This record gives sequence, structure tokens and C-alpha cells, in this order.
Amino acid sequence: MLLFNEKKLDEMCKILECLQKYVPSDPVTHQAVLPNGDAYTHQDYKFHPILLGGDQLSVARVRGGQGIRSNHENAKDCLKGFIPVIEDWHACQTLMQVIVIKLAMHKCSSIFCTVNLGPPFQEVRVDGQRYNVPI
Repeated sequence: MLLFNEKKLDEMCKILECLQKYVPSDPVTHQAVLPNGDAYTHQDYKFHPILLGGDQLSVARVRGGQGIRSNHENAKDCLKGFIPVIEDWHACQTLMQVIVIKLAMHKCSSIFCTVNLGPPFQEVRVDGQRYNVPI
């Protein structure tokens, strides 16, 4: 459990730093020769980003934390290991409730009825089987 407040941007960055150690990464070494002939070696990481879900406000705060760190030198400090996604569970639950209520009102039993929830349906019998057909 992390005792940080995600409302504060610096603490949100600390949360992301704590979570970053669980992101898979590969070490990468960059080498260059400077104009004066000295060799320069830079150690960095190539991250394989993972999805970080939350509500819309949490996703905005994660993007804000990544934006603040975007000018840092290496990928680990830039917090590049995350792809923020919106997981609005309550909206999905409400949508499913509406679909179930619509299906119950129309007494649909076919896949076609789940796509076209708007128009009324008429029951048709073919070879003893019942089908709901839009009118």
C-alpha cells in the first residue's frame, strides 16, 4: 500500500516510480564518440509498456505525471512504462443494465435483437421454432 496522494503531482510521480519496477524492461547501452575523441556511454532501459487503468481523473493525473517528466534524460525517469487507459466500470455496468432491460421489454432471444434494440419485434414460428423479427 502506497501512502501518497494522487491529487498532488509530485506524489503521483512517486506512485508511478514505485509501480515502474513492475514494468518489464531491457537494458540498452548507447555509445558515442565525442568530438574531442573521448568515448561516451549511456545506460538506458527499453520498456515494454503495460496498461495502467483507472477512472478519467486518475488517467489524466498519470498523463500529467508523465508530461512533467517528459524532459528527463532516460526512459526510467520519464516514466515511459505505462499506457494510461480509462476503465469506467460504472458506465459499463449502466450500459449492460440498459441492454438487459431493453431485451426484457422486447423478449428477444436472437443475436439480431441485441444489435437492433430500438424497433418493436414480432414473434414468428418456423418449423416449431420461435424467432423475434423486427416489424
